[in-house]
Amino acid sequence: MQVTIITPVLNGASFIEAAIDSVQAQSHQDWRHIVMDGASADGTLEILERRAAADPRLTFVSTRDSGQYDALLAGFDLAEEGVLGWLNADDLYAPWAFTEVVRNMSGPSAPKWISGLPALWDASGRMRAVQATAWRPRSAIRKGYFHDGLLGCLQQESMFFHTSLFRDLTQAERDLVHAQRLAGDYALWRAFAEKAALVTIPVVLGGFRVHGQNRSIQQAPSYMDEVGALGGPVPPPWLARRLRTAFETFSSARNVWSFRRAARELHEGADD
Repeated sequence: MQVTIITPVLNGASFIEAAIDSVQAQSHQDWRHIVMDGASADGTLEILERRAAADPRLTFVSTRDSGQYDALLAGFDLAEEGVLGWLNADDLYAPWAFTEVVRNMSGPSAPKWISGLPALWDASGRMRAVQATAWRPRSAIRKGYFHDGLLGCLQQESMFFHTSLFRDLTQAERDLVHAQRLAGDYALWRAFAEKAALVTIPVVLGGFRVHGQNRSIQQAPSYMDEVGALGGPVPPPWLARRLRTAFETFSSARNVWSFRRAARELHEGADD
């Protein structure tokens, strides 16, 4: 099964090479990496040209676009049948990510949409933290509870979904994602939840790289404005903190069950 990764970028020369490295280091080698460059002027294009010449599985499109989600949707449309992922130019995958994704998404009854445990990398590319939340109810995603002002964001770097799920989006759903400047992922996950359940596996697949210049951190209030405009419930901060703590505690307990099930399967396989 082929895994296609879309990376939208604009002036990302500082980190894009490490993101490419994290794709090329995958243990599952049937992948395609499409970088959608918004006409960068900082050396990004030169990096892409050099890396694409060295590995034909990496391709890129460099043209002015109308924003991150315009580039992202156009990139997804270029993908062949298989699994899709979305890695921003400053984030990273774990080297076993695609192997675990393909293993969990193969077969007639396999989920169409999976996530791993959310992780954080530092500016040097070291994994510094893993969150053990493993339960993301479909109804809560559909209703818009997963954002920074309530239950926490669904980590985009840890998400993988089948091309059929993306192609099932209506034009209205695509247009809603396209119209966002910061919260397009929030709109996309809600649209997916109308069609399929998200399955979380007890493995780190990728993570968000914190380096001090992250747009999502610097422009967090604008992100929340978009969430509110999309109809996301935004309770008072004191209530949101209590709800998030309660949810994360219960979700982490669910991860214990996932770990025990995986451990049992591994032990049984070792005995065969």
